[in-house]
Amino acid sequence: MSQTGCFCFLCFNPLSVELFQIILSLCPFRHMLITITTMSIHSSMRWRTDSGALKRMCFPWAILCMWRTTGRISNRDLLINIKDNGLTTYSLLDRILNDFREILCFVSPEGYFRGGVMVVVSGNRPIEHMMKQTHRFAFVDGRMKDLTEEYTPLLMPLISDRWTKYFSWKGMGEMPEKERAQLRSYVQHAHENGQLIRFWATPDSAGKEREAVWTE
Repeated sequence: MSQTGCFCFLCFNPLSVELFQIILSLCPFRHMLITITTMSIHSSMRWRTDSGALKRMCFPWAILCMWRTTGRISNRDLLINIKDNGLTTYSLLDRILNDFREILCFVSPEGYFRGGVMVVVSGNRPIEHMMKQTHRFAFVDGRMKDLTEEYTPLLMPLISDRWTKYFSWKGMGEMPEKERAQLRSYVQHAHENGQLIRFWATPDSAGKEREAVWTE
């Protein structure tokens, strides 16, 4: 297993355009994970003035807008973690993502378009609804149980799950061979499906344990 990039974990919070530009310049992460709710989406609508100019920006619209205006949108992944009603929140999210379609990866009846930013919905994911969409600007963050041929990479390009749900080893000593073989099997299966795999709840403190887990 290799660490393909760092994830930037952010809370949904309004901030000024200038402050966000500083944050983005200091933290040019490839992957970002944002937590949202229906209420936070409604709150973010305050970011436009009557003239339509940007006044205050909120995650994740700030990220998308900055990537678009600065041109720093090559090979970016934006994971949006829905914490309340999946369908209601996603429906609002889908309408807003349409405004950024020129920089997003999306699926249409004509096929798959590769943009600079791939939005992946995690948390409470309305999978069945998203499967039925003919035009879709977001993708699904799968779970280990989703490692089946039913879900293609065009719907579910990423498989994520809790490390401790499948492995007892946390980086101390050698990884048990049975768990190592299980990890290799999961990774191989995902890669054969054209999917990436990600684990959370791995050791997060810098040290030998974390390095050992990511080395595997």
